[in-house]
Amino acid sequence: MSAQVLTVACPQCKTRFQAPASLMGKKVKCKKCGGVVTVVQAREEEEWTKNPNPYGVTQEKYDVVRCPFCAKELESEDQKICLNCGFNLQTRQRIETKVLEPVTAVDMMIWLLPGIGSAVGMLLCLLGILCLLLAKPDLTDYGLGWLQFKQGDNEAIPIYASVGLGFLAFLAGRFAFIRLVLNPRPPEAPKRKKREGAD
Repeated sequence: MSAQVLTVACPQCKTRFQAPASLMGKKVKCKKCGGVVTVVQAREEEEWTKNPNPYGVTQEKYDVVRCPFCAKELESEDQKICLNCGFNLQTRQRIETKVLEPVTAVDMMIWLLPGIGSAVGMLLCLLGILCLLLAKPDLTDYGLGWLQFKQGDNEAIPIYASVGLGFLAFLAGRFAFIRLVLNPRPPEAPKRKKREGAD
């Protein structure tokens, strides 16, 4: 039975020769150039000779301003926040990102319903003012005729009631305008964490 033989490559002249496996880890002399060669497994030697620099070294510019948190190149020296990671270079704090719940149709409906109700309430208040001041329809059949504006009767009550309804109409209209026109989208809520053990 023949002894196992290893193929060895000289690191100086790249000459390949064979050595017995019993010399593994020992140093031998290259027959061609006389250099010292350590006998190693053929696979490791081949991989090393194929790629002598497996990790690669990149040359970086030293005059570039970088973020101290993520080392990403900044656009200018006076930039205050890194756009890559959100690190604030003045306060030395990182801006946290938040995961928000998506806004659903139910959320939109719940958000807009008070505004719609306020708009309807404003219209009802305005109709009430017209009913009180024009005395149409006549409310005497319902026992509320004293609220309406009629010549010769106590005119102060319908005027004060109209002013009160006008104030309520203003408040309801203001809320409806803010909710339905200026801010029709509900605020986004942070995503809720699932409880442990919940299905």
